[in-house]
Amino acid sequence: MVCNARKIKPIPGNIIGLCVYCGEETEIGHIFKPTGQFTTYQHIQGGTCICPECNEMKLSQDYRRSMWWVNNSEYVEFKQNDAKHILQNPPEPPFVMYFTKTWKKQGWPQLVNRINTSQNKFIVGFDYNLIFVDSIQRDDFLSFAQELIDAGITKTELYSGNLKGKSYEKIDYELNIINKLKQCAGNPLWELCVYVTRKEYDK
Repeated sequence: MVCNARKIKPIPGNIIGLCVYCGEETEIGHIFKPTGQFTTYQHIQGGTCICPECNEMKLSQDYRRSMWWVNNSEYVEFKQNDAKHILQNPPEPPFVMYFTKTWKKQGWPQLVNRINTSQNKFIVGFDYNLIFVDSIQRDDFLSFAQELIDAGITKTELYSGNLKGKSYEKIDYELNIINKLKQCAGNPLWELCVYVTRKEYDK
């Protein structure tokens, strides 16, 4: 999908076998050589080579140094400022979507064969994690995160669910908010929603 959308013509190899990334059979694979730049070998499969398409992704830094989505017609890289909008408005299916906090982890192998066919329930990559997104829960989390961030609660507090003394004052010691935050903390989708949310005046 990535190669088609980016109009990349993969270079064929001469090895017959199974791709260590996508698991597909190929007759034009490349030798799988460990390198110092690729550190996610725990996510590869028990193949014998790399197919030309996966080899293109392995050789490029684009897929670990940016956030991106791809479908049958487009490949789009986006910045953190646009990440919330992208999460709320996924592309036309079928699509794959990737977010990153580190801008350096090779998370794309986790997305191999994780092609989404729905805009309401789908899976995204977030560095090494796969996160299931339900649109109803996503919208609730984004709204709640926006409310708390605009009130001056830090993202560190939102991730952990543990508020500082002054933060309790900022939410008027509202028990419902405190309890809901405790329930959200530790949820992978909540972490992603907090990550993509910014104060309104920072947009």
